[in-house]
Amino acid sequence: MRVYFDSSVIIAGFLSSSGGSAALFKFIKLGIIRGITSQTVLDEILEEDKPKRLKRTREETEQFIAQCLLIIRERITEKEAQPLIGKHTG
Repeated sequence: MRVYFDSSVIIAGFLSSSGGSAALFKFIKLGIIRGITSQTVLDEILEEDKPKRLKRTREETEQFIAQCLLIIRERITEKEAQPLIGKHTG
């Protein structure tokens, strides 16, 4: 099963080793799911102000992302996002 990880799930998993987001990362490592995200999401997580707000260094954030085994697709284009703007997927 493929599961898309948005920035809030990645950040929550990074900041806490317990809880639902952390469990999803464990499922990736166990091969139960395949975690997918995009470079757009990673750009958001690595924005200039994020390390200070997360109380972690950029290097710590990058290291977590590198070790979590997410499949990273290219940036999402504005054309791809346009049909989804304003729609709720949950």
